[in-house]
Amino acid sequence: MKPMTRTEILPGIANYRPRWLIGYVVLAYGIFLAGFLLFPDYNDQYRYFKWFLFVPGLPMLLVALQDTRHLLLSKLISAYFIYFWIAAIWSADFDWYAYGQKLTTSIMIISFMGITYYLFSRHEKVCFYLISTIIIGSSVYAAYELILYYSNREINVRLYMPGALTNINEFSNVYGVLAIFSCYFAYTCKLRSFKVLFPLACLVVLMFVYFAQSRMAFFSLSLALIVLVMLQAKRIVYVLIPLTLIVLVILAFPQTVESYWNRGLGLRPAIWAELLREIYQNPLFGHGLTAKPVLDIKSHIFETAHNTYLHTLWQGGIVGFGFFIAILGLATYKAWQLGRATGNFLIFALLLFTIGVMFTGVDRLIDRPRDQWHLFWLPLAMLLVELARHGGGLSHTTHPSRPDARSCNRERILSATKEDSSGKES
Repeated sequence: MKPMTRTEILPGIANYRPRWLIGYVVLAYGIFLAGFLLFPDYNDQYRYFKWFLFVPGLPMLLVALQDTRHLLLSKLISAYFIYFWIAAIWSADFDWYAYGQKLTTSIMIISFMGITYYLFSRHEKVCFYLISTIIIGSSVYAAYELILYYSNREINVRLYMPGALTNINEFSNVYGVLAIFSCYFAYTCKLRSFKVLFPLACLVVLMFVYFAQSRMAFFSLSLALIVLVMLQAKRIVYVLIPLTLIVLVILAFPQTVESYWNRGLGLRPAIWAELLREIYQNPLFGHGLTAKPVLDIKSHIFETAHNTYLHTLWQGGIVGFGFFIAILGLATYKAWQLGRATGNFLIFALLLFTIGVMFTGVDRLIDRPRDQWHLFWLPLAMLLVELARHGGGLSHTTHPSRPDARSCNRERILSATKEDSSGKES
């Protein structure tokens, strides 16, 4: 008897295409991605995902798991989650309620990645239209907030933004992701009107991050935009476009640069030094998933590391940190290979931005993600789509994703010549 395949065991899952449900999920997914502006609190965004996306997204998650089960990156992500679920056991103050919250949040993240994978693999154009709409809407709102906020304040005052995120740095991270998408769309879009609209949106977002005084976000975004334009256009002269925009923003508002320097690093060096001291206490396996660092720095209590790398090392030890670095390193390398193979460096630029901002923020990736949805999990899911399309292997050499007309004609001529010569010999 022939063994049953996975598709036969789960009938209809691989061809999950009810139009009305796909349309609903696309709309609900778009609202969730724009939730950092639409919802007053990030807990509302969690509840929205739980009630409106989780259940209809389960078949999509199964498709994603089936498609990516052979990929090394997918296996590393799975190992990362499993290890941190186990790592909660040796937390000093283990709490079942807190553990349940972490477990629920991580399942939501996995579900989000599954939905993202399915939509981008089956309906990529619709997803890009969706993100384009979010870019245009959020950039218009950012311009409105900039004008409204500084109409009665000094230009060197740090920007404030209402929404689901907890501080302005998180808004800068999400807007930075949108700016990179906007830059990519400006290069790849064929409509002339949008070729003007997307650079304008990118400029507005760049100004938003600049006035938010999120220094690492501004530096990382500037670097990611320059690298993206240089790699996509393959001409150094095009680098002058984002570089000119960055310089113009700085020269137009030098007071903000002065505020950058006057603020200094704050208490971050003291936080990192204290965190390193606690890391030495449990270096191999860390303090556990449900544990929180409680750092007393100059009569201020901090429960965040202001550094993703140190926080992961504190929480998961060398083992958990190893999984995290393996994911980030492999993803960046594969995104670079993807760009070399297809000419699409979007995911590489997104990960470059992510690597930068994680040095001074983001912190927990599993516990209560806010900007992490866009910053980390979205690029990873998009990369899994591309790896699944290429069977997990990407060539080191640059070649177009589709053969051009000249190469096709050349192959036809060669094959015809071979047929004629073989016919004459016979």
